[in-house]
Amino acid sequence: MLSTFAPKQMSLSAVFLSLALVLLSSTVTAQDKSSRYVVKPDPAVVKALHDELMKRNGTLQDLLQFSGGAPSHEEKNFPAGVSHVQLEDIPIAYSKTRVASSGIIENTAHINPRYQENYDRYIMFVPENGIPFYLFIQKGVSEARSIRSREILEFFLTDVPGSQYGADKTEVANKMGENDAVILLLTGAHRDAENLRNDQKPGQELYEAETPVPGDDWYQMQVREHRDAGFEEILHNVQDMGIGATSAGALEQYEDEIVAAVEANAEKGLLTLRPGFDSNSQEYFAGIVDCYSGLLDAVGRERSFGGYRLLTREKVIEEDPLGHEIITRFLPEYISVPFSLDPQFSGTFKMHTSEEKYTRRSKYLSHLRITGTIDVNVEGNDQDNIIFQNSGDNKIDGGPGIDAVVYGKPCEGSSIVMRDGSVEIRGDGTDRLSNIEYIVFEDVVVKID
Repeated sequence: MLSTFAPKQMSLSAVFLSLALVLLSSTVTAQDKSSRYVVKPDPAVVKALHDELMKRNGTLQDLLQFSGGAPSHEEKNFPAGVSHVQLEDIPIAYSKTRVASSGIIENTAHINPRYQENYDRYIMFVPENGIPFYLFIQKGVSEARSIRSREILEFFLTDVPGSQYGADKTEVANKMGENDAVILLLTGAHRDAENLRNDQKPGQELYEAETPVPGDDWYQMQVREHRDAGFEEILHNVQDMGIGATSAGALEQYEDEIVAAVEANAEKGLLTLRPGFDSNSQEYFAGIVDCYSGLLDAVGRERSFGGYRLLTREKVIEEDPLGHEIITRFLPEYISVPFSLDPQFSGTFKMHTSEEKYTRRSKYLSHLRITGTIDVNVEGNDQDNIIFQNSGDNKIDGGPGIDAVVYGKPCEGSSIVMRDGSVEIRGDGTDRLSNIEYIVFEDVVVKID
């Protein structure tokens, strides 16, 4: 559901006017020009994130640089059936994400004192224009749910090659900075009066109780009381502040098409409009995204949220061709950024359709990041999967498609052993890989022949 944005006496963009100059000259110091700032960012952090963003080239290299390493071309000795290749030899497509995001920043000195009662951390997003926008994190919200929210926003701002409006999302991300986009990740459940003391509402609300993380109990069991609102609420923010639903955005023609689809589907009876409600286009857009991503089917809803009457991707394609066009003009068929597993997860996580309800949505994942230190099993789907390893002893089955496993460590100290049709990576522990075509270490890339 949309947050109520309070009218602003002065645009927060003025706070960041000098930051663009910082990116042009190291001698310029950012100055705060507003008494109403939400975050007064460290110019050095802004510049570092901007520099990282400008180095990206829209290839798999982007993903690995973001992960902290880029393999060299140094030759290694490998057993029969394993060969040395270059990173660019891996035939897995990866698109450019149009923001560079920070980790969780805990420097409360950067937060306006007015907001420090509620928030003690934030994540900064820097687009190409150098004007940041933010995810504010309320005291008590877990790190895993904060990272989850960051990854969803990155997904919405990742290019979709060949699409009409999503092929290059640079200006959408730029407009979010210019329009002072802020997402509030809050404790508790929706509309909890205790969550926003002193009426502090500088942005779009998202509640922790509605932010399940892949691998946690809410996600695995698809608990109805903890439905995933992350896609909906974060998309509201992108649509309002970037696309142009409630502000001067980058894709106002696209917004007009969404509004036209709302009117057409209301006449067909697929959508119930709320009289006097000025956010029907946002609720409709979020509704078809929820259906398309399997969220409603997984949780076992009899009807969708926001007045939209369909529940699954198949129903959207069959009964709402306008909605299907809306989706494919901006978003990909599968989740195109790595989503992180909950660090406490153990067992087998499936990225393909199975009897477990959660797989009705996890089947739309392309990539996965295993976090924490616990041993985990992962079963991939028929997409080209990229799986990031943790330090546990893991079993990874890539399934059909071209799949890669990424290690955040050098190859030195590890041995590659072919065994019974699979590959074992032996070092501090042992990982067993099946149906994996490529292994990426920090210093080398190998192909399993």
